Amino acid sequence: MELDSKAPETRRQYLDHFKRFSEKEGLTSEDIYSLYSTEGPQQKHELEARLKRHMRAMKDSGYSASTCRMPYKALSSFFEAQGLNFSLKAKDRPRGQSNGQRRAKKDQIQKLYDYVSPEFRLRNRALITFFKDSGLRSSDAAALNVEDYRRSRLKVHEGEKFRIFDPFETKKTGHIAYIHIGPEAIEDLDNYLADRARKMGGEVPGKAPLFAIRGGERFSNCAVSNLIFRMAKHLGDEGRKISAHSLRKFHTTELESEMNSSGIAKLQGKSISGSWAPYSLPEGDGEAFEPDKLTEAYCRAYKVLRIRDSKSQEDQERDKEIERLQTALERVKSGRDLEMDALKAQVHDMGEKLDRSLRYRLNEVKPRDLADRLAVIKERGVQNVQLTSFGSFEELSPEERNEIIEMLGPLTRKAFDAEMEQAEAEKEQEKASMERLDAESDAEMERLKAMKERLDAEIERWRKEHGHEG
Repeated sequence: MELDSKAPETRRQYLDHFKRFSEKEGLTSEDIYSLYSTEGPQQKHELEARLKRHMRAMKDSGYSASTCRMPYKALSSFFEAQGLNFSLKAKDRPRGQSNGQRRAKKDQIQKLYDYVSPEFRLRNRALITFFKDSGLRSSDAAALNVEDYRRSRLKVHEGEKFRIFDPFETKKTGHIAYIHIGPEAIEDLDNYLADRARKMGGEVPGKAPLFAIRGGERFSNCAVSNLIFRMAKHLGDEGRKISAHSLRKFHTTELESEMNSSGIAKLQGKSISGSWAPYSLPEGDGEAFEPDKLTEAYCRAYKVLRIRDSKSQEDQERDKEIERLQTALERVKSGRDLEMDALKAQVHDMGEKLDRSLRYRLNEVKPRDLADRLAVIKERGVQNVQLTSFGSFEELSPEERNEIIEMLGPLTRKAFDAEMEQAEAEKEQEKASMERLDAESDAEMERLKAMKERLDAEIERWRKEHGHEG
């Protein structure tokens, strides 16, 4: 085939543009070949007209002239491989640069979003995400009121919120726009309106403009465009041709990979003419227009409009739950460590109390009795015991301690045994408390660990189902 002589990247681009054209026109490769291989000129002219319309639409969307010529080159290569010559007149091929404003790229929109100045940060971010989510003209965005947003219908799709406005008559053409916005614009609009209400000390009136300048007045069409243009200047050379209309072009070109032109035109309030006029559904089946199908198509396609790596509300709630569980786990660990330290301190204090008690019992014995009993001890062969040794009882060996205790008399022995039994009981009680606390803490940690594993597994399952990685 003729494509074999092309570089790999060129082959990929030709095939991609050929596929886009055939899908947009609802033609198979056999249909395209049949239209041009017949001897009648009418079929050839039909194919040429479709191709020219397709390239004009690309140019209107902000593609460069060289990119707009790619479908023509792809078809030429296709027919050359079939032994046919396909050619358009030079005047019918896109030439020169696009008409001033280019479509904004996703990374450029993200930079615009991050740049906005602190004073009007909430408003400007809401404007940026509203434009790229809705694809409206600046004149239409400026004409919207707060009540238009409040009346919009809420739809939850796969855990994310979407809003569908009432049919809106556009200012420039009078065509009806079926305005849809996704979770990014909704979040920014809610934050912006909440801030306005806080500054006003009450709810923002329904008749107030959805986007307002200082003092609450309505934006003019030029003011909106100039605002985006001023912000885009901070992108340097890449922002030189970025405007509010560039965000509309972004909306168009990104959705083209997910929806057909009739559905996008309905969203933006464009007219549907020519061969697209009978097709009012996103699926292009020629039936009467059904807004719910348009909404479903928009929700499914929203992934291409997203500029932030945002998570669904469900993911955010799960992250919060995991964070709460981790905090609780740390609190349990910390509490257990504190109780362990307290128990160790109690055991240490108990040992000191026992030693003090033994010294006290020895000090109660009269010196004469001590001397007599010391003599008995010496007679039994414990030669290293001195009278002064009783002042530091802990220095004696266990045998010496037992000998002295035996000689202190039955009452002292009984009292000592009682103290020892009480001390042992307290030790056992403290030991049981420590074991119980350890068991409860371990059980709680296992429960929290199991819950976290379940949440992690559920999040991973959700991400795989919806095409999110990592």
